[in-house]
Amino acid sequence: MGKTPFRLRMVQYMLSPNEQNVLGGLVKDLPSTIQKKISDNFFEITAFCLVPGFGTYYYAKSTVEKEKIAHRY
Repeated sequence: MGKTPFRLRMVQYMLSPNEQNVLGGLVKDLPSTIQKKISDNFFEITAFCLVPGFGTYYYAKSTVEKEKIAHRY
């Protein structure tokens, strides 16, 4: 009992190098995406940006005042 060989049919799906769009979906709606993310997280963004700046300013200001007081006596 011999087995009869049969042909396999292979289907290949490929994209043409001329039609590939790698970053198209990333930059498609970039301005509206950025605007939505900023408006949704406005409090966190302002806290993340402003708190370290004000903290550094007040720390430096208090350090200068402590140096002034230390040099008085």
